[in-house]
Amino acid sequence: MEKQNTSVSESQLKPLDLPQRSQDEHKDSPEIKKSYPEDSPITKPAVKPQDEIEQPQLLNNAPPVSEAIKEEFDRPPTEPGEVWVPLSSLQDWEYHCAVMSRRSDVADAGLLATAHNPDMMRPLVVIKLGDDLYAVKDGRRRVNALRTVHHNKMDTKVRCVIFVGTELQAVESMCDAVVGKVAKTQIEMAFAVNNVHRVSGMSQKAIAERYPALKKDQVSRMIKAARTIEDFPVVFDLLKEPDRVSIDACVRIHDHMKKVSDEEVGAFVSRAEDLAAEGVSFTPGELLDAFDIEGSAKKSQCRKGRSVRADR
Repeated sequence: MEKQNTSVSESQLKPLDLPQRSQDEHKDSPEIKKSYPEDSPITKPAVKPQDEIEQPQLLNNAPPVSEAIKEEFDRPPTEPGEVWVPLSSLQDWEYHCAVMSRRSDVADAGLLATAHNPDMMRPLVVIKLGDDLYAVKDGRRRVNALRTVHHNKMDTKVRCVIFVGTELQAVESMCDAVVGKVAKTQIEMAFAVNNVHRVSGMSQKAIAERYPALKKDQVSRMIKAARTIEDFPVVFDLLKEPDRVSIDACVRIHDHMKKVSDEEVGAFVSRAEDLAAEGVSFTPGELLDAFDIEGSAKKSQCRKGRSVRADR
């Protein structure tokens, strides 16, 4: 790839005032876990005794989201070894797995809003190429948003962490991240989004802006789905694979519960408890049919109201 010259020298990079991490700590980092050089000089930080470390408070009694709605996330925490790199010194990495993906997307609107204040963006992970140039390993969409917003001010400083390792190790790290992990299910992602909404008090709009892959209505449906499972666990225990239930099925049950009376909700739950005691299990479509919930995407193989016996 052709590299552009720049007048910015490495000495102009403004390091952040951060405690150094020990070599063992760096090895445990998910970004550089297997690429940390053994001979890199790292100063071991002072460690407080365990009994002096402040323990986090439990969040079981967190107030309802409606009591404290926020429209902006807090500043992402400073990463060890973080430096400021001019936007002009950042270039696309030729080995990025998304190098052929679209350069912009309607979902990037939230990133564009955040890009007006680069300090509020998570640090990019970059690879030093030499000649004061850095390739963006992690944060491709973020840097595109920064270029769009600051196209006439390319000396804008960007938060970065320099990847420790060779370019080959960076390629392997990206492959591990994309291929080597088990993909999250829809409902696992829904619970993650709901937890952010509940614990941080962030609005659905702010969450959608934070995560460009999601639209606001998707965030709303994910929160409904997660909370429906929390409110009616016995119903979802009837599923053969409860961790793979769709957002759509959960929202349909949510909407059904909202429409019926409290007495009908109680009867619904009582019936689910009886079926669970009998060892019955359903697919999502069968569950919707068995409880006469409208909008079932797939009709059950059995007659409406009849249960499917679980493997015992």
